[in-house]
Amino acid sequence: MREYFIISILLLTHLQIKAQDYFKYPQTNKAIQYDTIFGEVVYDPFRWMEEPSVEVNNWLEIQADLLSQYKRKELKHYSSVYNDLVTYSYVDFKPLIKQGSSFYFYKYNSYYSSPSLYQQRGYNTNNWSIVDIDKFEEKGERVSITNFKVSLDEKYLAFSLSRSGSDWREIRVKDIDKGKYLEDLIKWVKYSDIHWKGDGFFYWKYDTPEKGFELLEKVKNQQLYYHKVGTKQEEDELIFEIEEQEYFNSSFEVTSDKRYLIVYTFQKIHDEWKKVILIKDLELESQLENLLVCPNEDNNFSIIDHIGGKLYLTTDFEANNYRILSIDVKSKEIIEVIPEYDQLIEKANIISNKIVCLFYSEGKYLLAVFDLGGNPLVTDQFDEGFHVSGFDGNNDDEESLYFVRSFYFPTIVYRINFRENTIKLLSETKILYDHKQFETRYLKYESKDGTWIPMYLTYKKGIDLTSGINPVLLYGYGGFGVSLVPHYDPGYILFLKSGGVLATPQIRGGGELGTSWHEAGKILNKQNSFEDFISAAEFLIQCRITNPSKIAINGGSNGGLLVGAMITQRPELFKAAIPEMGVFDMLRFERFGIGYVHHEEYGSASDSLEFLNLLKYSPYHNISNEENYPATLVITADNDDRVPPLHSYKFASRLQETSNTIPYLLNLQTQAGHYGSSILQDKHYHEALKWSFIIENLGMKLK
Repeated sequence: MREYFIISILLLTHLQIKAQDYFKYPQTNKAIQYDTIFGEVVYDPFRWMEEPSVEVNNWLEIQADLLSQYKRKELKHYSSVYNDLVTYSYVDFKPLIKQGSSFYFYKYNSYYSSPSLYQQRGYNTNNWSIVDIDKFEEKGERVSITNFKVSLDEKYLAFSLSRSGSDWREIRVKDIDKGKYLEDLIKWVKYSDIHWKGDGFFYWKYDTPEKGFELLEKVKNQQLYYHKVGTKQEEDELIFEIEEQEYFNSSFEVTSDKRYLIVYTFQKIHDEWKKVILIKDLELESQLENLLVCPNEDNNFSIIDHIGGKLYLTTDFEANNYRILSIDVKSKEIIEVIPEYDQLIEKANIISNKIVCLFYSEGKYLLAVFDLGGNPLVTDQFDEGFHVSGFDGNNDDEESLYFVRSFYFPTIVYRINFRENTIKLLSETKILYDHKQFETRYLKYESKDGTWIPMYLTYKKGIDLTSGINPVLLYGYGGFGVSLVPHYDPGYILFLKSGGVLATPQIRGGGELGTSWHEAGKILNKQNSFEDFISAAEFLIQCRITNPSKIAINGGSNGGLLVGAMITQRPELFKAAIPEMGVFDMLRFERFGIGYVHHEEYGSASDSLEFLNLLKYSPYHNISNEENYPATLVITADNDDRVPPLHSYKFASRLQETSNTIPYLLNLQTQAGHYGSSILQDKHYHEALKWSFIIENLGMKLK
């Protein structure tokens, strides 16, 4: 017995030494750094990681080497996962985008570059490259096309470029008739659409940031300009600017007939800031004037289009699921056209003198077509478990495209004719696996406070959902009113084929059940989002679908914050965690880039009550050296200026302090932004790391 005990101790010691060989975390420097905020002393020993330095670069090199060792020694499925992802990423269809009389689509010319833009005249005609992305790449950079718009006469194409994933854009112009790139160059554009009027277009510009701090410096002074083709940016006409820089989140659009410029912004009225919609008649070249003063800051109003002297718009004012109004441009008279229904209006457009509405409720989409008076003409319901989108176009169009996809099936393209009320399959997607082996169920479970939360459950047909040992990937978002609906990921296929169950709860903070659902998960209500996600895991365990040793959690951006909060609040529920581009320091997120506009979602550390709430759940501040946390792969990108990578650096450093035997790894994607790399090879590499990490830590066998 004594001999067995000694052997056991020696074996345990050997395993610990072996584990420590894999996880020789760097002795990250800790500064004596703290703030006293509203009487609370808050320590921040890794604040030095917030600014670029040689020390930070050295730390990142060690992290890269650590990840490389772990990949080589532990991720035995990596090569197979990589090959499977390449296979499941193969999709033989073109997601066409109609502008004017032509169709456009993105296509990879090379495994080592970003997609280029192609054009074709008809649905099934020959195509040709109209923007070759390789022509704009410079040494040490990767460039991607992020947006494009064709002028009304289809003479010019304006397109925006991102360099190495940054949200900063530059706009270039091509003469389509001559097949020639012009010298026009618009710089320091951010979060801007492109809208043409005549031989020019409108765009948002901001102050030029200090060199070297393009990713960290606060974005300042939003200005709306008009650029005329063939002129220099310095000659552009200033149309509108934000007087107070804290009100950054303004937007604009131009009606499809190019008659009106619409600006959504804030205005000080009687010493109080109000959300307003401004309008400018582009034919009469009038000044911007008030169209509508919104009753309160929380409500949304969005113009659909201008038809016959009326502007049609969607709003959630006195309508949780949205309704449609019309405003007479001259008299400003407002009339309700389509009332609020039990289903949420997810999209509305005007095509062929009809109001086309896409409704969503209980996991299903419903298409409803109305005349301009709001009288229903046609309805068509889609199957549960599919995501429906598209229905773009304008009043001059007779038809439009729409797209259907699921968790296990990429996009299928349909053509709908609103004059003839016909639907035709345009592009039947070809894939290299049998999608019929999977299915999705839509169910509800009870959260901590008794609220019923919807959830999609996707799995391979025939698996035992009561075995208690099924590997589960629990994926969530829950913020900014964004709806989490079925979406395709090649990694889902290899996970599902290997016996995994994909669970995607529609937690509060999202927009799936209307405005009230978003309100119930923001600022002081943010903990509701976390409790909903925790309850999803507990539900899956109680139903014997799985157990804590078989659950991995994943989410990006606000979903990364969600995963970080889960790691720190209920670590015993999960085996592995993959937060991507996450916000982890909730006391300093406002200080960088556009972080300060997110106080509308999270609150602000400058408010005493909101500060205490943020401190309570801030992942970086709630890591304890006394806890055992799940294996974690923190994913970020070096050029992410929406959620700077400093959040991930600081969070990973705190995790690595807590253990020498559990993998707490950082995957820094280089020359990449908030959505990762645009290079196909890089995408497959990083996705293979993520899915290998999940499969390894959940003890799965790849099939």
